[in-house]
Amino acid sequence: MSTLLRLARLYLTALGAVAPGLAGRQAARLFLTPLPRAAPSRWDAPASVVPLSFQGERLDAWAWGDGPCVLLAHGWGGRGSHLSRLVAPLVERGLRVVAFDGPAHGRSRARRTDLVEFATLLVRLERQLGGVHAMIGHSFGASAVAYALRLGATPNAVALVSPFAESDTNVERFARTLGLSPRLHARTRAALLGYFDAHADGWDLRTVAPDLRTPALIVHDRDDAEIPYREGANLAAAWPGAHLRSTERLGHRLILKDPDVIRDVVAFVAGARIPDDRTGEPSTCQ
Repeated sequence: MSTLLRLARLYLTALGAVAPGLAGRQAARLFLTPLPRAAPSRWDAPASVVPLSFQGERLDAWAWGDGPCVLLAHGWGGRGSHLSRLVAPLVERGLRVVAFDGPAHGRSRARRTDLVEFATLLVRLERQLGGVHAMIGHSFGASAVAYALRLGATPNAVALVSPFAESDTNVERFARTLGLSPRLHARTRAALLGYFDAHADGWDLRTVAPDLRTPALIVHDRDDAEIPYREGANLAAAWPGAHLRSTERLGHRLILKDPDVIRDVVAFVAGARIPDDRTGEPSTCQ
């Protein structure tokens, strides 16, 4: 745990003893704040700058190649370049790749963001780009891609690597990391529900997935210590157009560097047929 999170734990514990309601609201704000914030993206491959914006702020965004567009969505506390190994093979397939550093990430002036806002961003970027063939996301970015479909995004296919799907479990992980008491955990959850308001069901993808029809490849590692494998597997089971690709011994982050994972994700969005772990039947984005 970082020093900043240790200090936050001490502060919230002390505040919760005298003002539990305020402590719950403060914890909810912390839940929506990427910590630590990764440095802005740096790319090995030369890229063109893309003029994309969101809520009046210009985003750091980059593009490579020509052809149908593939939009990459990074994870919580991450940056676009964390998905850099996808760029070259996608371009080789005749696709244009666009990546960005999202709100409250990189050089963004924003301090907080959330799943609904990130999904809204993806919908708006799709419009600014004149349409998107596919979206690929990791972790929080993968979950945002799924929710973007509910908000009206219309890619031909999506690939989700290590997504979270269970809102309560996500809050429980946060509470456990900070050592929140059961009472403060409940206050934090209540504050988050109030924050999301009409979108309260949206941060639990189990309620969204049954209505989705976009072909999807969901990749999750059985040894993921940050987001349990069952979340990706259950999301795939609930999603009529989803296919599951399981890995082992890669965890939550090395999965983005695995050559076989990169190969299958690229092949799927490019229209190749990938076996589904559950049935053995081939799946394709077309």
